Amino acid sequence: MTATLLAISQNHPFLVHNQPEFAELLTFLDFAEGLTIGFADVNFAADAEVLIEALKNHPSCADIGFEVLNFSNQPDLRFLRDAILERLAKTDSKANLQQKRVLIVRGLEVVIGNDGMSEYPPVLQDLNFVRDAYRTSVPYPILFVLPDYAVTRIAKYAPDFWAWRSGVFVFKMQAETRKILKNQVFETPGPFIASQENQAQIDQLQRLLMEYHPAGQAIAPENLGICADLHYKLGQAYLTQRQTNKAVCYLQETLKLATQRRDQVLEQSVYRLLGDAYRQARQFDEAIAAYQTSQHLAEVMGNSKRIATALFNLGTVALEQRQFEQARDSYQACLKLEEDEEDRYNQASTYHQLGSVAQELRDYEQAKDFYHQALQICSEFSDRYNQARTYFQLGKVAEALGEIEDAKAYYLQDLEITLEFNDEKGLSISNRNIARFYQANQDEDFLAQVAALLRISSEVLKQAMQTECGLGC
Repeated sequence: MTATLLAISQNHPFLVHNQPEFAELLTFLDFAEGLTIGFADVNFAADAEVLIEALKNHPSCADIGFEVLNFSNQPDLRFLRDAILERLAKTDSKANLQQKRVLIVRGLEVVIGNDGMSEYPPVLQDLNFVRDAYRTSVPYPILFVLPDYAVTRIAKYAPDFWAWRSGVFVFKMQAETRKILKNQVFETPGPFIASQENQAQIDQLQRLLMEYHPAGQAIAPENLGICADLHYKLGQAYLTQRQTNKAVCYLQETLKLATQRRDQVLEQSVYRLLGDAYRQARQFDEAIAAYQTSQHLAEVMGNSKRIATALFNLGTVALEQRQFEQARDSYQACLKLEEDEEDRYNQASTYHQLGSVAQELRDYEQAKDFYHQALQICSEFSDRYNQARTYFQLGKVAEALGEIEDAKAYYLQDLEITLEFNDEKGLSISNRNIARFYQANQDEDFLAQVAALLRISSEVLKQAMQTECGLGC
């Protein structure tokens, strides 16, 4: 590294902001001999990079040979000592025997968890069991660079190993970095599917939460609002990943903070999401109670739109419990509020659900009417994506009525839209349904139209339908 880059590294704003901690860490490394355990508590990944580069290039560390062992790509890691030895075996021949060897371990937060909601991680259990073996097999100073909650989890779940620590160095995030991260997680629209982007958002939220609420400390009064919002967004994110238990834990923490702040708007939103989480877990009694509370709070607030949402959700729970009359009553009450408020767009979803109720009750003509009203509204708002599910259900209704040509047309429209939006989950459902429909009707013309939309030959499509897992695999 050039002198200019070295100067920049040592005078980085993060290091200046944490000058006493950095000096203490340098002293620790200077005196560390043999197996010596240290922890650098750094919440922001980019700050960790700055810290490591500063150590590697600091003049007082000239006689130290740092080896950075990053385990962020091994989320299933269980035996850390074995993994360390395996990595070291690849670099032993390159090690400078004139330098003191120091290991920097990174990325363990992906293995041990970054919050208080995860289960007991096996890697920490093993860390306790083989603690004494480290003295002879890994006789070097080890610096673990981890975010705050991950350090806390080592202290909790690997207390014997934790007892060997010789230093814990807590580095704080700069105000400007905190501001940037805050803008990223609150201003960037969150994804609606359990994608890799969703997991990245969760990681950012957790790291920011650690800054405003360090482990073992009470939340400062001025940070109650931001911590409530962070817990809420984490609950939302885990809900999209269908990690219901974690979603509920974060939402319940949000509820405590909302109650403490007397934030009735947030409290009402939390009960709505708790209802979603319980419904996802098929804990219907708990879901109903949460939705009813959200309805009550919305009524106290005089917010008709939120009341309508609560009624819609209660209708959905009733529908999933096959309590069709109750579901219909809730949806109709929801629709009345939407009409009174001229909330035309959301009426589409309500009409679709009323169509589902009528379909379950075998009132197919009524179901068709509701579904067509839903399609009309979606068309008015150019909401093509949500038309797919309605076309799918219209196809089912047409089949039940023996209107096979109409069913074919509806299923093709559903498939076309699903492909257009690259909806993998929807495509899997549509393809399995198409395979079933073809097997029942043996319509070669329909098969050819499906194949054309999928851009494959009819023969390839037939072969896919004959596989054990079906076309939807």
